[in-house]
Amino acid sequence: MKTESKHTAIIIDDEPNALVVLRKLLDIHCPQVEVLASVLNSIEGLEKIKALKPDIVFLDIEMPQMNGFQLLSSLDEINFHLIFTTAYDQFAVKAFKFNALDYLLKPIDPVELKSAVKKINEKSAFLPQQLEQISEMLHESEKGHVPGRIAFPHTKGYRFISLSDIIYCESESNYTVLHLVNEPKFTVCRTLGEIEDILITSHFLRIHRSYLVNTKKIKEFIKGEGGYLIMENEIEIPVSRNKREQLGSILKPN
Repeated sequence: MKTESKHTAIIIDDEPNALVVLRKLLDIHCPQVEVLASVLNSIEGLEKIKALKPDIVFLDIEMPQMNGFQLLSSLDEINFHLIFTTAYDQFAVKAFKFNALDYLLKPIDPVELKSAVKKINEKSAFLPQQLEQISEMLHESEKGHVPGRIAFPHTKGYRFISLSDIIYCESESNYTVLHLVNEPKFTVCRTLGEIEDILITSHFLRIHRSYLVNTKKIKEFIKGEGGYLIMENEIEIPVSRNKREQLGSILKPN
């Protein structure tokens, strides 16, 4: 019988009850994880990470003195597996998924906890761009905004692209091709559905199963049978029948 790998962990959360609950859940459901320390503030958490060098850090985001992102930015390198614990939901969940980051929503579900711990040996290295991206996304979401730029994952890492530079996005199997202003197209390692999820509150609209367009880059909407858009780069894009009314209402002058 295959035995599970042993791991050491630190829990950082400014809520005493959250520390107790997570530690108990780990004892019961993830006995292969040894908790080296549970700390109530990010300053002490930073010291413990440097001193104890854990395999895993369970990190709350919103904390006084220094939030979770500021703590991570204070480290020379992130050489541990990071699992965020957060009370954020909806947009934040999409942001975490888009950035391929592990997270646990409070109150923590034991099944989700076991799944996150199980994935530790499968995860690749944490990149600084992911930290910058998720911090910016959550900050903007608190104000009801979508960030002005997003770090899109590709085969060599992440690349920040301004949303205003995207004319439209085109599905290509499990990848998406971004058609940009004044530069070649760019292929990202996310499906069109995943990109739609993260841009849903912005000025982007899924007008066809294969296309997500920046409505600010539409030059002309040709109605009637076989309706289509002419984008700023003169490319014609088909509009699904069930999207024509919604598109028309968006483009209608106020």
